[in-house]
Amino acid sequence: MKKYELVNIWKSQYKLDSKTINQVLEFVLNMDKKGVFLLDNIDTNLAEKIIKIYEKIQSWYPLAYIINNVNFFWIDFYVDENVLIPRDDTEVLVLQVIKNQKFRGENHKNSVFIDIWTWSGIIPISILKTKEIRFENCFALELSPKAFQVAKKNIWIHNLEEKINLINIDFRNFDFWQLDWKDLVITANLPYIKEKDFNNMDFWVYTFEPKVALYGWVETWFELYEELINKLFDLKSNFKSLVLFIEIGFDQYETSKNFLSKKWLKFEYFKDTNNIERVIKIKFKEDKLQ
Repeated sequence: MKKYELVNIWKSQYKLDSKTINQVLEFVLNMDKKGVFLLDNIDTNLAEKIIKIYEKIQSWYPLAYIINNVNFFWIDFYVDENVLIPRDDTEVLVLQVIKNQKFRGENHKNSVFIDIWTWSGIIPISILKTKEIRFENCFALELSPKAFQVAKKNIWIHNLEEKINLINIDFRNFDFWQLDWKDLVITANLPYIKEKDFNNMDFWVYTFEPKVALYGWVETWFELYEELINKLFDLKSNFKSLVLFIEIGFDQYETSKNFLSKKWLKFEYFKDTNNIERVIKIKFKEDKLQ
């Protein structure tokens, strides 16, 4: 059947936009964008397979999990039900780390990058694939064995096995002492949604995404970050410099500000595309370049 005829039917019946339709076509037909664009006819059997996917999308099942792909920071990543689907908000964090390192210029020989709770590995991969950004060493820490496998696959896809040390470990057990007197840059996108806070989550998020990555903190919603920050605060004298970038929830500005102020830390907020304070840059110990 003619492609344009099927596309018109799918648009009217499933109310899908052209981008979603083309992504499914690329996945099912194993073609790139150009191939799908030039395609004239679609086999009936494949059309039926595509319809089943559209019906799944109608039930709010995430397209990224169906096609095992998501584009983040202009890079394609493999994702499945074991990891969060990357958000545009996290691109703000990546961008700020890149700006921080570009400011340092060639002074990277003593610098170490650590991504905590790396999930699919999007943060370290996006940063290391950026031109002119270099570190002496890079660690990606992941607690979940299943998410660890997804990150491992993405690191392999992007040929970064020799640059990223992926470790299946809780950050509480990571040996920070091995990095004595280094310039540390650390990123963390930890679970920050209050348990059962369904009113502030989309249906597809709390239904299909891994619960351990979303919520579990019942008081300030900032507890895990507090634990990480306290740990780094106690260790700061071991490093030449130490800066932490974290992503927070839309309602955590006051909580985070009060906590960081009591620790007498220097910090700066960065807004996402919705004008929400989304990323915090926290300086524990500075050198003259930061």
